[in-house]
Amino acid sequence: MKKHQKNKFVISSCSTFLLSLSLLGTISTGVEAQNKSIYTNKKNQVTFEPPRGDKPQQTAGGASRGGQCLSDSKEANSPIIPLLPTNSPALTVKSHPTLLVYVPETSATEAYFAVRDNNEEYDYQTILPIGDSEGIISLTLPQDAPDLDMNQDYQWSLVLMCDGKLRPDSPVVKGNIKRVATNNYMSQKLTQAGLLESAAIYGKAGIWYDTVASLAELKTTKPNSDYVSNNWENLLKTVGLERVAQAKFVE
Repeated sequence: MKKHQKNKFVISSCSTFLLSLSLLGTISTGVEAQNKSIYTNKKNQVTFEPPRGDKPQQTAGGASRGGQCLSDSKEANSPIIPLLPTNSPALTVKSHPTLLVYVPETSATEAYFAVRDNNEEYDYQTILPIGDSEGIISLTLPQDAPDLDMNQDYQWSLVLMCDGKLRPDSPVVKGNIKRVATNNYMSQKLTQAGLLESAAIYGKAGIWYDTVASLAELKTTKPNSDYVSNNWENLLKTVGLERVAQAKFVE
């Protein structure tokens, strides 16, 4: 009788253990499916819809080709390229936004970065260290810089410092930026969104700088995600930036 009860206990324990494993597997599969759905949900596919009602403008300024400190390799004829749409207002909702620029191989180790408004009442400038490898660099306006005002037009510029100096023929690139406000619905959605969904929300609202910055941050944290890479390349191609769609990110 005791032996029968013992066997019954063992069978019951095994059944409980197998049931626990099954539940853990179900939970694990559910979490994995949920995480996967974040990257396959169509609402998280990042597209850029230019803001309506705004007069198209040339957002990207001219960039010098060649120059003293660009490489003598095949990249020598490549310009510095701002990651901006060609004929659409380049907007942000951030007081201290992030800007992205493709820089070809260069011997320069520093760059001059400046942001100014049309009235020259806002003037931020600094010298930044840069690497010598070609790729996309990220420029974030630091917190100790003044906030960008709402609905104010600004122009930023990045100049490579050949031999540590600013010269008339130094490679330079410029871009425009304007800060706008979010509506209550958008603000609420963003508080609950991750990087991918944030990029999708910004893109649908026509907020270029924050769309591309969110997706760039996600691409650097998930470099092996085909879905993120496809979103990134498709976004750049839709605004004429296919030339740098596969460029690597450099610090």
